[in-house]
Formats: sequence, structure tokens, C-alpha cells
Amino acid sequence: MKRYVLFAIVLSFFSAVIFSNIVEVAKVFEIDRPNDGDLVVLNSGEELRGKVKNESFSIRTNYSSVSLDSGFIAGIELERQDISLERIVAINGNRFSGFIDDEAILMELSDGRLLTIRRERIRKVIFGIDRDREALPDPGQLIKLKNGDFFHATVLNEAVSISTGYGKILLNSDTTEYIEIPEGGSPVVTAFSRSGESLRGILEPEDIMVVLDTGATVNLFFSRIAELYFVRGVIPDTAEPVFDIPDRMVLVKKGSFVMGDSKGDGDYDERPAHKVTLTYDFLIGKYETTASEFDKFVRETGRETEKHFTGGPDLPAVYVSWWDAISYCNWLSEKEGLSRAYNDGGNLVDESGVVTTDPSKAVGYRLPTEAEWEFAARGGIASKGFVYAGSDILDDIAWYVHNSGNRVREVGNKLPNELGIYDMSGNVYEWCSDWWYEYEDTPVVNPYGYMTSHGRILRGGSWFDSERYARVTDRFYYSSTNSYGNLGFRIARTVR
Repeated sequence: MKRYVLFAIVLSFFSAVIFSNIVEVAKVFEIDRPNDGDLVVLNSGEELRGKVKNESFSIRTNYSSVSLDSGFIAGIELERQDISLERIVAINGNRFSGFIDDEAILMELSDGRLLTIRRERIRKVIFGIDRDREALPDPGQLIKLKNGDFFHATVLNEAVSISTGYGKILLNSDTTEYIEIPEGGSPVVTAFSRSGESLRGILEPEDIMVVLDTGATVNLFFSRIAELYFVRGVIPDTAEPVFDIPDRMVLVKKGSFVMGDSKGDGDYDERPAHKVTLTYDFLIGKYETTASEFDKFVRETGRETEKHFTGGPDLPAVYVSWWDAISYCNWLSEKEGLSRAYNDGGNLVDESGVVTTDPSKAVGYRLPTEAEWEFAARGGIASKGFVYAGSDILDDIAWYVHNSGNRVREVGNKLPNELGIYDMSGNVYEWCSDWWYEYEDTPVVNPYGYMTSHGRILRGGSWFDSERYARVTDRFYYSSTNSYGNLGFRIARTVR
């Protein structure tokens, strides 16, 4: 049996000072934590107040199963249908995402009644600050994962080292500040010393054992880690309150990817493949905008469109032009008190209404840029490199000419992709915000096709088309005024 010893030194005074800044999580999912008991928010919007009686909660992440005592938890968020977005936030800011194992919450209401509330009825649980632990351990080393989770823990391996071209070097908290592990599966990492020097090499062993500040033991493969800080008590720069993701939308974390045809089997306009970096997080519709959602806009605005309602409320809205789609986005922004993302000329604008070519500056709802669309379709930072949006087997994730029965289908009835997004391959083509443009063989940041050209970009293929058009790299364009029975859209929004 492998013998573990404490790997990190405890910087007691430094830890205590830093920890005092993070033990209070002022808000969880944009809701103030109550002072007198716990709060359960139901899917219906109803709020129940009292005392959650469950002693602990367990979440199965993509790296381990973690069980947390209720006294360590600030909040829980459940996402029906997109289970990958279920989250637990601890009172020291640590975050875990995955499957919540618990089937129900037992709650004692303020009038003494006991309720058993099934998980499918719950949207979120906010624990009152009166149940926080009186004393927590000093914060351990910070581990930031590639899926966006992070937590403080103590590394238990008796040794971690880096093999360089000139020998093997021991990494420990006496000399090392942090290790940075790249995306894309490269085995070469960079270790930064406290004196500012850096080393590149291969980590040994392939995994580490850690004990979380809350007591759980987790085994982690280095391939899942983005950064490991050896100095104890470091506060992550992502420790702001968790963004409250609107219903029917999915958070896409910023990152870099190779956009276009890198395999050599695509069309000419998918080349050259080039590196794209998105420097901001954004939201994108979990589903294509439905006929019932679009119909509310039509009824409230009196807008005249072609027949977009083709037989059922959960079918995608179709016969929608690009102008119809951005008008819907502006209408939705105004309903939610956000500034418009488009002016009357169809230009992208910032919060002050000034025309911009940087999608990170737009505040309201909008169509995704082509780069955002492809990044989300590929699965973002969780991408597994599939040909289609979520699989290499198209029938599993898409409605297309060979399985659609020659008609549009209800949204969300195939499997989602790695981020929990449905129908990005097949069902209906989706408008993007950009004008069509030719790729160039240079890295780009936050790209946006803003120069007037042949038409606006379409992505994703449709129920009418073959598998070739459902690939995540395939591109097409139409005039902004075109509308067809296999053409719809999904919404997006920059996280600010």
C-alpha cells in the first residue's frame, strides 16, 4: 500500500489572513444567504424557508465522487435536463459540478412541518449563514480544474517531480509557487518557482491524492488539472459569486480552439484551420428557439413574419429571417432590462449603443458569433473532438435527412453534446451574428465578421440535409432576408 505523508508546509499566519477574506460567501447563485435558516427555491418559483435536515450531500464529478457535510455548503443548484451544470458551492468558495446523488431534501419548515421534496422539483438550495461551521481548517493548496471547478486541499503524495531535459527536479511548497498544465493533452507542463523562474517538463506521477478542506479525499489525474498552487491560502481570481444561469441556457467558459477543417475532409471555405481565442465566458441557448417562444414575440410586437409555427410549441421556430432573429433578441433584452445588442442597422453595439466589432462588449441577447457557435458545438473546453456536436455517430445526436421523416422535430429529443447543448447538429440551420468571411491562417481573438459580404452565416445543418452539413466545421450563408422551413436560430449573451 502506498504510504502518504503531508506534502505541503503550513504557512499559518499567511493562511489565516487570506482565509478571513473567503469564508463568507455573500451570495450564492445571485441570492443573498439568509440569516435565519435555509431557503429552497422550487422550479415553480415558490420559496420554502426552514431547516434542511440532510446531514450531507454528494456530487459525482468527472474526476471523483465528493461528499460534503451540509455545514460546509453555501448552496446547491440543480439543472433539470442539463445535469452537467448541477453545482455545489462550499462556504469557502470551493465549487464542484456534476451529478447530485441525493434524490430528495428533507426540510423542517418554520411552522414545524417536515417536508420531503423530490430533487426534480428543486431549482436551488441556499443554506443560511447561521449554520456555518464555527471553525474551518486553514485553506490548503488551491487546485483549479479544466472544467471550471476549483477547491482548496492538501496534497498527500510523498513526492511530486518534473522530468526536464537536464534531470528530475522535486517540486514542493518550499520552492514552487504553482504548476500550469496546458489544454489539449500535452504531457509537458510548466512549473513556476517562488523566485520567478520556470521549468518545463513531464510530471511524475500521473495522479495525486488530496484531502479537501472539508474532509473529503479525492484522487486526481494531472490531465484534469489546469493549475496547482503549492502556496497555501491562495484565492482564485474566479471567486466572485456564481453567475446565475438563466433557464434554458448553458454557460460556455472562455478558451482557445482550432477553428475550421484541420482533418482535410472539409470544404474549401472551412480552411485554413486557425487558432481562435475567446477571452470571455458566454451563454448560449440549450435548445434552438422554439415556436412558442418566438410566437410570444410576434404577438406582443405585431411583427409580420412567414409561418414560423409549424405544428407544435416545442418545434424550432422556422421561416425566420436574420432580421426577425435579431429583433427577437432585442425584444428579449428589453423585457429583461438589458441594453440592446443590435442597433436599427443590424450592427452589434455596446452598452452605450456604440457600434462595436468585439462581441464581448455587447450586453443584451444576440445571435452567437460563428466562432462562439463552433466552440460551443465542439463542446468548449470539455470538447472530445467529435465530428458532430456531441458524437461521431450522427443518429445519436441529430435529426437529418436519413432519420427525420422529412420534417422538423421537437427540440431536445436527441442526446446533447459535452456541454449539455441540444441539436447543434441537424434539425434546423441556425443563424449566426456574422457576415460571411474567408478564414485566414493567423491566430485571432474574439473574431466577428462585420464587413458586408455575400450574406449572414448559417451553421449546423438541418432535417432536410445530409450528414456532411451537420459537421461542426461546415459553413453556409444566406441573405439576411431569407427565411425557410429548415432555418431557425438560438440565442447567446456575453457574461459580464
